[in-house]
Amino acid sequence: MSADAAPFRLVSTPPNSFDPRGFRVLAGLLVGAAGAGSAVFAAVGAWPVAGFLGLEAVLAAWLIARHAKRSAAAVEEVTIEGDRLVVRARDARGRFSRTDLDAYWARLERPADGRLLLVSRQRRVEVGRFLSDAERDAFAAALAEALARHRRAV
Repeated sequence: MSADAAPFRLVSTPPNSFDPRGFRVLAGLLVGAAGAGSAVFAAVGAWPVAGFLGLEAVLAAWLIARHAKRSAAAVEEVTIEGDRLVVRARDARGRFSRTDLDAYWARLERPADGRLLLVSRQRRVEVGRFLSDAERDAFAAALAEALARHRRAV
């Protein structure tokens, strides 16, 4: 590859609009709902239910926080490194995968279901799982241009 060919790198992560302030609001709503329900049950004489409602609210908040933290760890990276098109991915559970494709022979496919596939010879890998349809279109155009630049440089 010549020195004037620009490298390509795209990193995508799942959308995460759940910031700490949003979590506090949600936790407050859970505690408020549990408190209101506990007051109603205590007023009719079923006071043991109050403890279970509080436990459920704490468990729900913990599960939501755990899910948000784990999903924030997911990442997908597509790069052109020399003559290789490399797709690195880490899922929410921390499992890592790496797929190397020949950048010269790589092409993009868009099946009818909207996915974006990178194909090189007999290997296929799905990319752009975290992207919206519009972002996937922009990514496909940028990658197609980068692959065309790479082929011209070879």
